[in-house]
Amino acid sequence: MANDQRGEPFRLIHALITWGVTEGLSDGQLVERFLTREGEAAELAFTALVERHGPMVLRVCRAVLRDPHDAEDAFQATFLMLVRHAHSIRRRESTASWLYGTAYRTASCARSAAARRRKHEQRAAERTPSSYTSVAQDDSASVVIEEVNRLVEHHRTAIVLCDLQGLTHKQAAEQLGWPLGTVRSRLARGRERLRARLVRRGLAPALGAAGTVSAASASAAVPVDLLRATVAAAVHFRATGGVSIALREFMKRGDVTMFGNGAKTASLWLLSIGIAAAGAGILVGQERKEPPSAPAAPQGGEPRAKAATTEALEARIDQLERKLNDLLAAQQDL
Repeated sequence: MANDQRGEPFRLIHALITWGVTEGLSDGQLVERFLTREGEAAELAFTALVERHGPMVLRVCRAVLRDPHDAEDAFQATFLMLVRHAHSIRRRESTASWLYGTAYRTASCARSAAARRRKHEQRAAERTPSSYTSVAQDDSASVVIEEVNRLVEHHRTAIVLCDLQGLTHKQAAEQLGWPLGTVRSRLARGRERLRARLVRRGLAPALGAAGTVSAASASAAVPVDLLRATVAAAVHFRATGGVSIALREFMKRGDVTMFGNGAKTASLWLLSIGIAAAGAGILVGQERKEPPSAPAAPQGGEPRAKAATTEALEARIDQLERKLNDLLAAQQDL
């Protein structure tokens, strides 16, 4: 935001007055405004996104990275990645889910790099726990963060908004543009799949998925200095493409993980798309094989049949996306 000779108080008052323009906007509208506007309008839209999702991003980074300085660097890198890739986000209403995945990948790559560096330098195998949490809580939170990230996007989106950010079903539906029933069903399915995965990882099943996520997502308010520094870095990066060496390294790791490593990841994507297309073709083929002279279905039967077909296809796509997430996670560890 441009400097004003009338000082910081006038700047803050002006920001509060202007804030009403962005307060009621959805994530998709804020991203669109950031991409299409200039100056204060773009900065205010970006600031709204950081304030809205910053606590969740910081929780993810802290859960993966025990060093608080590394966590803050990963936090800033995540939002700078948003500046770089906002135009390519397919579902802008699901920006929260996109930020969650980007924060997890960026922090995970930084953790892997730090582990390799420590091993190379023959340092201690374990870090000193950070001051804000205990080792057991940190390990548990890290597992929860990892498993939420492995969920398919629409399940992860519902959990991020409702369980991590505390939105009601109605608020999440308005934010995403989904029917209320869709939010409830996807949240329920996401929690169930998350619960099963956490049980396999050894976390107490009695908590349930929602309780475990809430327990691992204790308040992590973004320090004012960190928020301001992040917005300032984003404005500078958007205008000049310049960024500090440390943040550049974090962003480089995030980019490599996001877009994969050359032909290997491209092959995985092509394989998954091919399998999904084949699965869809099988379902369509089954429908086309219905005898043309088959008796008419009872009233309401056709909608139920279509719903069953859609459900089967969605389940197959979920399965393929989980498999792809596992393959990408395995590639990241190479």
